[in-house]
Amino acid sequence: MELCSCGETTDVAGAKCARCSALQTLGLESSATFGEIKSAYKLLVKVWHPDRFSGDEKLRGTAQEKLQAINQAYRFLSSNQPGRGRSRVQAYRSSSSDQPGRSRRPWAQALVISAFLLGLLWLLGWFFVQPLDTMVSSNPMVGPMYREYKVRVIGRWQTMLDSLPGLLGRHRNEPQSEVAHDPPAAEAGGNEARSTAREPAASKPAGRKPGAAPGSPAKIRVLPYITAGSTRGEVIETLGTPTSETEDKLIYGYSELDFSNGSLVGWRIDPARSPLRVKLWPSPRVDPDLDAFWIGSTKSEVIAVEGTPTFLSEDTFGYGKSEVYFQNGRVVNWKNDPSSTFLRTRSR
Repeated sequence: MELCSCGETTDVAGAKCARCSALQTLGLESSATFGEIKSAYKLLVKVWHPDRFSGDEKLRGTAQEKLQAINQAYRFLSSNQPGRGRSRVQAYRSSSSDQPGRSRRPWAQALVISAFLLGLLWLLGWFFVQPLDTMVSSNPMVGPMYREYKVRVIGRWQTMLDSLPGLLGRHRNEPQSEVAHDPPAAEAGGNEARSTAREPAASKPAGRKPGAAPGSPAKIRVLPYITAGSTRGEVIETLGTPTSETEDKLIYGYSELDFSNGSLVGWRIDPARSPLRVKLWPSPRVDPDLDAFWIGSTKSEVIAVEGTPTFLSEDTFGYGKSEVYFQNGRVVNWKNDPSSTFLRTRSR
């Protein structure tokens, strides 16, 4: 390889590089600025415009060849000055003709490379993190604490992520106050923790549009969460079409929702394989600093301590494989499974 006088490499000894050749065509030195290049180009275009030689065909042909060389030199120099006096669109258009090896769509290459890197990182994380997670979970010493912590962290992230689509899914003409923001009561029985966005009471029938058939269903609302007492229509609008269903059950993958008289009364959720947006709230009377429950605690107190159960029936709350048993809305016993969520209890 040989060097041009400007320091760039050339293929032939004594030859000029592509940039110096283009500058020579415009009558400029290698140190010329882009402003000087632009001024020289405008002047030469006027000097060698073929229309000036309309009376002499030979000179007109020479002028056309000269003008073509001037245009090619200017396009090449412009393509190497993307940020000086030219828009990015112009730099993109000129680069395709003057630099054949350069991609016409660099953003597409960047997008493909980014997708490849993200996929590679995901695969690496799966192959390295999954075995570590399995090893720690199966450890008899730290496994129970680790699983409990993991479930709580996943639950918090799921709550944050799931609340956004639920809020965006509300009808535009629905008042903000109709969404279940206020914590409803969760006392005595599985139907007590009800959303404030329930169907209108029978004593206050909702108005219907003229011409609507009597008894037509009220507008179904999409909520951030479903809860005990949610109607079948609210559940389907919030969670989408179930995998399968019966008269008293909706099934979403590995999770099941139980209904009685059209209202949600219980569930069995698989948070790992089929997480669902379900929620129970303690009543306002519960001490916010409560950190454990005991024999005689209410359902609201258990919810305040342990959160929403993954299994709900009239007299049982399930947290993983651990269970809390109720009678008349009060705790009468519980079962702690060492391999699952460890319940926070204490003696009265």
